[in-house]
Amino acid sequence: MGRIRDSRTGLQVADDFSASGWFMRGAIREDDNTLETPDGDDPGGVFDRVFGHFFDPVLNRGLTVPLLGTQPRAVEWALSDAARVQPVIGSGRANQFKIADAREAMWRALTLKTGSWTDAVVPSGWDTLPATKEAIRKAYWATTFRALGDVVHLLQDMAQPQHTRNDAHSGRLCAPGVGCYGGHASFFENYLAARTISEPTFSLEEGLGGVVLSSLQVNISSPQLAYANYPPPRFTNYADYFSKGTNAEGQGLANYSNRGFYSFGTNVNSAAAAQYPDPSPTGSGLGFRTVTSGLTDRLGKAVTGSVTFRTGAVQDKVINATAIDVKLATTGMFDQFLIERNAGPSQYTLNYVNYNEHADLLVPRAVGYSAGLVDYFFRGQMYVAPPVEGVYAVIDHGSAASNCENTCGFAKVNLKVANATPPIFPPAPQGPVEPVAQTLGAGMLVAVAKFRRNTCYTTNLSGEYDSATGETVVQYYNRCVASQPEEIVVSESQNVLNLPACDRTVLGDCPGKAVAKAFNFPTPIPINAASIALQVVFRGSLGSEADAVVVETVDVSEPTYFTYMNATDYIKIEMGLYTRSHVIGDPSLLSKVEQAMPGCIVNGQLKDTCLQPFPISFPLRWGNPGTTVVNALLDLAQPGTFSRFAMLLDPHQYAAIDQSGTPCEPKLPVNVLWRLTQERLINIPGQNAQEFLVTDSLSVRGVKSDGMVVCHNQGDGLSQSLPTPVLSTMPALVGNNANPVPIQQFAVGP
Repeated sequence: MGRIRDSRTGLQVADDFSASGWFMRGAIREDDNTLETPDGDDPGGVFDRVFGHFFDPVLNRGLTVPLLGTQPRAVEWALSDAARVQPVIGSGRANQFKIADAREAMWRALTLKTGSWTDAVVPSGWDTLPATKEAIRKAYWATTFRALGDVVHLLQDMAQPQHTRNDAHSGRLCAPGVGCYGGHASFFENYLAARTISEPTFSLEEGLGGVVLSSLQVNISSPQLAYANYPPPRFTNYADYFSKGTNAEGQGLANYSNRGFYSFGTNVNSAAAAQYPDPSPTGSGLGFRTVTSGLTDRLGKAVTGSVTFRTGAVQDKVINATAIDVKLATTGMFDQFLIERNAGPSQYTLNYVNYNEHADLLVPRAVGYSAGLVDYFFRGQMYVAPPVEGVYAVIDHGSAASNCENTCGFAKVNLKVANATPPIFPPAPQGPVEPVAQTLGAGMLVAVAKFRRNTCYTTNLSGEYDSATGETVVQYYNRCVASQPEEIVVSESQNVLNLPACDRTVLGDCPGKAVAKAFNFPTPIPINAASIALQVVFRGSLGSEADAVVVETVDVSEPTYFTYMNATDYIKIEMGLYTRSHVIGDPSLLSKVEQAMPGCIVNGQLKDTCLQPFPISFPLRWGNPGTTVVNALLDLAQPGTFSRFAMLLDPHQYAAIDQSGTPCEPKLPVNVLWRLTQERLINIPGQNAQEFLVTDSLSVRGVKSDGMVVCHNQGDGLSQSLPTPVLSTMPALVGNNANPVPIQQFAVGP
């Protein structure tokens, strides 16, 4: 925890328990070991994770030293279930924070299901209240980012030549007059660590076990390291980020650091350097540069004398660039401060000048490769949209079968989905290459609805937001929604073989190629859900990755209500609504009826056969006839009755409802606007700002709804709709008529 806080110096990092905080925790705790971090948080207790941090791409090996033998390669430690570090005494330990663990944790965080799909993650006997489930999901998200942080640590170690040239540098197992079997403490790592957190000093400590036998404090100037300006490479699998191809032409980070740089233990003319062809183990081909002026020490203070550097070129096979005249080594008496006491002065050494130039090349690549690997982990994309009628889900809000008198929900969600993952263009410095498609192959799909509860929901919708009360949307949201924990409900899974691929950059490509899918929810999305997000989750093969997890999240409206009302007990004349008895008793109204409907007036009286209430029965459809998957038969036999639907919509398009079969006028399609009861984050530089989107309600005859068709008699011969204020002049429905009438032949397909 302390190192997390220390690392924030000069950096913008979120709190410890944010996604970035857990990511940083993994990147730091990957160095846990029995001597320095006895309080490590590994499952099963702390162990020496650092043994798995080496990868020699020339000899294709992990750390290989006396007593320990050969340890797993860092790429195996990051990717393989079989990799185990072997301590001097005891059994080997596996890595619990690798890519596969991040994938599994991500799946469980999204779905609260295990990989086998047979059991809920929540252990039997645990409290399964929403707040507990939310805490479990957060724990799995924490594991996802913690594991990614560990893997990124392993990849960034490939930018440290000591890790790619089998140059142990623990500073442990050191004995006076004998040397360090675990390598001398690394000046390079400690120096860069101090610069990272802007510390003016650092200590090089060496000893035997946990006993420090020697310690040297080193004072430095601390210019901040350069991190940016290296483009993230795009490879087609995780292993290529570590090593790709032969070392001489390899594009992995381990290839770059191994062939481009010396290390303390593999410097020019050292015995260990002979194993590596590049840079030249004898210094052959390197240039000489003697500097006699402008020399400074580590603190930037001027010094006299001269220093001769051995310079060379460092090739980058990813971006096809060569850094020239790099100070790869130094000739003279400079050393790493901790040399074996019984050895003479080294002919070649590495000092802070070398390390500064090395860091200028290695650190940005460590950052760029890390960004590329994280991008690769999250590369999967899907296109998700509602079906052609614009409705994700619809239910009868008045059906006894759905029990909306108390609580009900959406048990089926219809949508269209396609694979929108962009192809990968691997680095090819010699010329263009064909893009590598990221096919979503065999796997399974599941839909997840995330939401909070609106505690103000009532069956008659009287608890919906009403601006007439004077309450603000923020007050309403805080009163009714904000205190509720986030919940999820998960659909049944369905197997898929291949999802059609589409290109988001081509207009109309994804809508045209997406295929229809219907998801059944054993536990419905509740009718009182608010702040809803719909996620479609895929688990299966993606490109070359056999077990990937892809999630696409779309914003979804809150339950949006459409009402059809039989108000034929009222007669519209111009801009007013009147009962039949009112019309009969008003000569001016009778005159207007006579002008429009002369056959209905006899001797100044309204005929009994005219403008009487009538039953309404016709099919109502969503979308265009022939394309709809939602059907309903409205059967409103009595005037002063209504039916009401609840829908989940795309909050970027209307729900198109076809009422062409109505006996009323007008017969035009109805576009229903979505309801929102949501809190969103909006992007304002320098802050995370919130906005609250809460839709006001409308009411006709005491019936609340978001969209409504009121079918009334036309007494003036004009086919036109009346505005809500006029419709609201009708008195509220009472008794059983205040409840919606169940819909007949209601069906949602396919």
